[in-house]
Order: sequence, then C-alpha cells, then structure tokens
Amino acid sequence: MSFIALFLPACISLVIRHKRNDRLKWSVPESIIEYAILVLVNVLVSQCVIVYVLGIGGVDMSAFQSFPFFTKYLVISMALAWLTPYLEEIGRKYIGVSFKVEGSKDVQDNTEQN
Repeated sequence: MSFIALFLPACISLVIRHKRNDRLKWSVPESIIEYAILVLVNVLVSQCVIVYVLGIGGVDMSAFQSFPFFTKYLVISMALAWLTPYLEEIGRKYIGVSFKVEGSKDVQDNTEQN
C-alpha cells in the first residue's frame, strides 16, 4: 500500500502536466526526471499537510499499513497531485525571476587584453 500512496499521485501530476502543455514530449529520460521530481514534491507537500495542517505526528512507513491513514493520505496526495501542475503553470506565468550581472570596468579591460 505504501508504494501506491507514494508513487501513484506523481503519475497523475505527470499526465495532467503533459496534457496541459503541448510542448512537453514523452521521452523516457525526461519523463523519468519529471516523475522523480513530482514524486518528491507530492510527498513533501502531502507530508506537510498531514503533519502541520491535520496535526498527525509520528508518520512513518508503518503508518501506511493502517487502512484509515492510507485512505486519508491517498485522498490528500491525489488532490494535491491534481493541483500541482496548475500551480506550476500559474507560477511560471505570473512569477518571474531575472537578474543582471555587471562587472567593473577594470575586470572588463583585463579580459579584453587577454
């Protein structure tokens, strides 16, 4: 049961992400890397919701053997897995990061001479 709870939500995120973005291609190495990142993100966010929002402490791998906890975790993680691609899309659309690197004139002159 623990493998289902940990790895199934990332599949949902991956499929939704590829359906929403036509530019993404289903190549094996890139999909494996995306899947691994989505597994980490989904597990981290789900665990944060379980521990900090619901206040259930002491969650480890043995907790997944309990069917009530497994069901709660699976519902929460699948809901978050469904939201993850949409939140990523919103973040990429409305949040931008840019920076400008400037060097001093002495450094630029030294590099031009070499």
